[in-house]
Amino acid sequence: KYGASVEAKDRMGYTALHRAAGVGNIKTTEYLLASHASIERRSNTGKTLLHDAIERGHEASTGEVLIKHGVDEDAKDDDGKIVRDYRGVAEAKSRAESQERRESRRRRGGLYHG
Repeated sequence: KYGASVEAKDRMGYTALHRAAGVGNIKTTEYLLASHASIERRSNTGKTLLHDAIERGHEASTGEVLIKHGVDEDAKDDDGKIVRDYRGVAEAKSRAESQERRESRRRRGGLYHG
């Protein structure tokens, strides 16, 4: 309506669809796909939409939407990483965050109880 392109990129090469998928925003991801945003776009480092969604822990949300729309699950980024590699990063990050939350609760518990 206002002339903005769904394919516009920021300085990192990310489109609005990259950003929406990367933060797990299903509604915006679906809206952009319905607006004919390309599922083939890559960032400046060659990351696909799916790489970004999975790396940030959104495989079960926006990752599934992208897969349903036919994103290439076998695509490699500029470092040769595939989706499976990004799953490992997301899982390790999730484990580290869980450990940090446990440690934080333990420290707080120690402060409050003595």
